[in-house]
Amino acid sequence: SWLRSTAFRSCEQLAMRVKGKKRQPKRNLAVMNRRKWGLYGGKHVIFGNNVSHSVRRTRRKWNPNVQRKKLWSDSLDRWVQLRVTTYALRSIDKAGGLDNYLLHPKRKDLDSVVGQRLQEQVLARLAEIDEQGDVLGGDAEGNSVVQEAEA
Repeated sequence: SWLRSTAFRSCEQLAMRVKGKKRQPKRNLAVMNRRKWGLYGGKHVIFGNNVSHSVRRTRRKWNPNVQRKKLWSDSLDRWVQLRVTTYALRSIDKAGGLDNYLLHPKRKDLDSVVGQRLQEQVLARLAEIDEQGDVLGGDAEGNSVVQEAEA
């Protein structure tokens, strides 16, 4: 009985220690630093196994499908060369262009340094155009280009 109570006490103490300890957030050890230098759309390297007919498992990884593309920016009036995943290209098409994709509030690649720089340049250019007046043109009610972009 003494052994049981000791074992139970140590398990209980262990449980108390675990409960009292702050849990560390899970760290993704396979963070791609290169996704900071392009528009990856939230895609990253995925790890898994190749499984043969004899059910042997060998480790492997799947890299995102990254392409170097020149994309047209309407507000900057120039071509921008970027590393872009095919997923991000589809998202850019769906958003209606690079500028709309960069200004979209639910963009998945917010940790991208290049994306942040381009977004700042686009916003600065839109503010400059808005100050100059209707160069690109607001509509008849006087709504500005920046208000439409922020909405």
